[in-house]
Amino acid sequence: MKYYISMFLRAVWAGIFIGVGATALMAIPVPVVGSVFFALGLLTIIRLQLKLYTGVVGFFDFKNFQNEVNSLGTIYFGNLVGTFLYGTCLKFSELGITSTNILAKKADLIINLPFFHILFAAFMCGVLMYTGVMVWRNYKDTEILCTIITILCVSVFILSGFEHCIADMVYLFAGNCEAPVQNQIAFIVLVTLGNALGSISFHQVLLHTQQTS
Repeated sequence: MKYYISMFLRAVWAGIFIGVGATALMAIPVPVVGSVFFALGLLTIIRLQLKLYTGVVGFFDFKNFQNEVNSLGTIYFGNLVGTFLYGTCLKFSELGITSTNILAKKADLIINLPFFHILFAAFMCGVLMYTGVMVWRNYKDTEILCTIITILCVSVFILSGFEHCIADMVYLFAGNCEAPVQNQIAFIVLVTLGNALGSISFHQVLLHTQQTS
């Protein structure tokens, strides 16, 4: 039980730090600069060993299926709680970040729900997020290079319009999306699924090529 409580708390804080990155992105009018500052969230999560759904789902161990599902569910719920707490506080604070181009674009996607668009954008985000975390697992002796790669992965996914389920939770909780609740839920489910498919499939390809090379 203590293991899952610790994991949950680390996941809550991971959701909060993604919220911090999302706030910087919304506050900075230059997208390229904002995307770089957003990377603070992921770098902090990696260095402090917090638990982020998009940072761990790609390493899912199918041989230990039940334990992996329990851990991933705990992390996802913790991220959800963290983004809810942060996004809600941001919404009712005096920071005034309630209407930006980012939130407007999210609202449009949620209302129209172009399924393939969302899945593809989430899939590619999953690939990039997996890459940004994987380099720290395999090449952590070269911290400067790992830091650069992670920042670039985050910056590229943002500038490309790819979808990150935890960041999208922040936008929904912080914004005033008038789309039907069922559309918002469907959007988050699609992005969550796409992130997982991108991360897991890329990880499995790398494992296969390493084993056969």
